[in-house]
Formats: sequence, structure tokens, C-alpha cells
Amino acid sequence: MIHFPARSHFAILVLTVLAVSALTFNSCQPQKQAGEPEKITIAYSTASNAILMCIAFAKDYFAQESLDATLWLGRTGEL
Repeated sequence: MIHFPARSHFAILVLTVLAVSALTFNSCQPQKQAGEPEKITIAYSTASNAILMCIAFAKDYFAQESLDATLWLGRTGEL
């Protein structure tokens, strides 16, 4: 087992707190300015994993994020 002096423990603690603080404050993004929603098209398939995207569309989550989303049912591999 490696033994670190108490001073090293304090330095590691301080560096950890600084790193976590920097990551936390860096992830805070300013709110988007109100304006015209960005138009996007979302391709989906009939696979069961697409259900979450359909629920988000039905609950208007895309519009809440300033996105004018259109759903497009595509076959696998089709663009």
C-alpha cells in the first residue's frame, strides 16, 4: 500500500474539487435566444427503440427546444 503524506491528500482533494467545479460551470449554457425554430427531419423506423423519439415528438419536447421537427418513416438503410 502506498502511503501519502497528509499534505498530498489535501492537494489531491483541492485538485479534485477544482476539476469538478470547472466541469460543472463549463457545462452551464446560456439559454437560446427566442427566434425562428431550427427545422430538422428525424428519420425513424418501426423498430421498438424508436418509441422514445415518438413519445418526445408527441409531448412536444422538440418544440420546447426551439426545433421544428418533422418525422420521416424510413426503411432501414434508406436515406
